[in-house]
Amino acid sequence: MSVTYMENDFQIENGILKSYTGRQEQVTVPEEVRVIGENAFKGCVSLRKVVLPSGLEHILAGAFKGCRRLKEIAVPPGVTYVGEYAFHRCHSLESVSLPPSVKELGDCTFLYCDSLTRVKIPGVLHLGKQVFVNDVMLRELEISPGLRESCLCDVFTGCGRISEVAFSDGRRFVFPNAVEVVAGEMAVPGLVRAIAVDVLRMMELEGRCLAKFLTNLKHVEIPEGIEKIGKSAFFDKRGIISVQFPATLQEIESRAFRNCISLETRRSAAGTVQASRIMRMNMRTRGFLPVSCADAGGCGLWDRGDCGAFRGGYSGAGEDCPKAGSGEFPSQRFRSVEISGEGVQGGGAPGGGAHRGGGFCRK
Repeated sequence: MSVTYMENDFQIENGILKSYTGRQEQVTVPEEVRVIGENAFKGCVSLRKVVLPSGLEHILAGAFKGCRRLKEIAVPPGVTYVGEYAFHRCHSLESVSLPPSVKELGDCTFLYCDSLTRVKIPGVLHLGKQVFVNDVMLRELEISPGLRESCLCDVFTGCGRISEVAFSDGRRFVFPNAVEVVAGEMAVPGLVRAIAVDVLRMMELEGRCLAKFLTNLKHVEIPEGIEKIGKSAFFDKRGIISVQFPATLQEIESRAFRNCISLETRRSAAGTVQASRIMRMNMRTRGFLPVSCADAGGCGLWDRGDCGAFRGGYSGAGEDCPKAGSGEFPSQRFRSVEISGEGVQGGGAPGGGAHRGGGFCRK
């Protein structure tokens, strides 16, 4: 016989929490609940902390999906299953610790949890698709040495800050970045290398050169360890709005961002970037224009002849850069240019440091 009742904003049926209708910031789930049902807390934007009952066994699909302010939740030791999309887009969640009794995570369980920095899943042997995809702040992992390497396909894609992997048997591996694991000569277990390869799945590498970017994201953060962006690497990625360069970047080859017509902002972390190369990226963008090669900051940041990158997406080396308003910049306009770091090559702000849009004017 099915028994359904309401208890302080909780709808409970045969030990399954079907829904929560309250708007509290902190919630304690009743002890009689054994299962958090599908979508039980979905979209509870006020929720910040959840205390789960000690006898909980399952967390079903979408249980906390879209709880964007949820920051704290402790999963009790008896839980054996966490369903797909269970914590999808919990943007404020900073750490996750699952008990060894959880052996599998469903697809997209922690997808777009972009504040998540630490994850402990010591008992998990199988990960579904996109479990941690685009958790861009994720740095530390604790996993089982028995985690199946064969499941690591589009699980950690975009988690470019992962720099520490610990095994539940006590072994721990620290590395600068995923690129160093894949392109360098670091001695790490196959499972750690497989995670690093998965992190970089959205790009093709040739050593430390980003040869080709494979997806059409709005906001791209190129991972640390990349030293070079190859010719036409981002060609025709029209959906890209912004690009964050790593501190390790040293060179950008010609036409790297050609026909990226939506690209508005490029930022570089502190590091060495050959500024004269940046003008050869052959973008078609919008927002800021160089008035002329001579006027672009007045400090040699943009070499004369390199501004051909702004002319219909081809190199105009050897030609003078036309004046603003001449009609020769139909769509190739930057909205924002930022190059920072003491090691910027090819010119820059006096004494190094940051150079932001100097010598540019809005059309």
